Amino acid sequence: MFKTRMFNTRMFVTVSCSIILVAGLLIGTNISQIVSAHDNSSIHPRDAVDQSQNYIVCVDNVSSSDSSDMKSEALVKQVQTSIEKISLEKQTAWKSKGLDNRQVEVKKGCSFSPSLLEEGAAHPIYTGFAPIRIVDKPSPERLGIFIVDESVIQKHFEGDLPRFSPEEMICISHECEGVTRGIYLSAKEITNVNLEDFYQQQIMYGLGLVSMTQDDDPEIQKKRAEEKEKEIREMKENSSRE
Repeated sequence: MFKTRMFNTRMFVTVSCSIILVAGLLIGTNISQIVSAHDNSSIHPRDAVDQSQNYIVCVDNVSSSDSSDMKSEALVKQVQTSIEKISLEKQTAWKSKGLDNRQVEVKKGCSFSPSLLEEGAAHPIYTGFAPIRIVDKPSPERLGIFIVDESVIQKHFEGDLPRFSPEEMICISHECEGVTRGIYLSAKEITNVNLEDFYQQQIMYGLGLVSMTQDDDPEIQKKRAEEKEKEIREMKENSSRE
């Protein structure tokens, strides 16, 4: 059986804009342009996501495989079956996010492209510096499941790291939050019945049902919150001096 491993990389569910902006500096992005382009203090980033609609999961085969198992209808049915086995109504994390009254809809094809397939892309979490794609309006899907070539897996997911990657983020008034996630699986993995537990676990990562870190105790969460407040305060102070 394919074993998954919890990794120790620190990951914020809500990412402060200052961290992303520092990453932007590394690739030559102008900080003031990013902040001003997405600055609107009237709403919180999570409010930009329509909570009245179904929770949409899209499945997209962007690999070179064109076997019958990779047809959209077959993939959609397989993902639907996996999600049904997870029993979302019994998942505490699902309820705590206020999603227990929303229907999950699985559809073929994603309206957004997988970020890790873009030219020069690097994993924003595992590399520790690559920026997350910032959007003005989130895609209608909350989770994209991408079937990719094995070379993509080898490039971005060393060993048995979870196949999760943030895809879209909204920034409003110096506060950012991830709104769309992605999961990357190879054609061999999605079609191998012996790996069903493996890709079901990846779907749970994508739905936010399983923590991807081992340092989520209250003290560490408190420290993270303090660090975030300090970063935002320093950024505002620096802006006022300009």
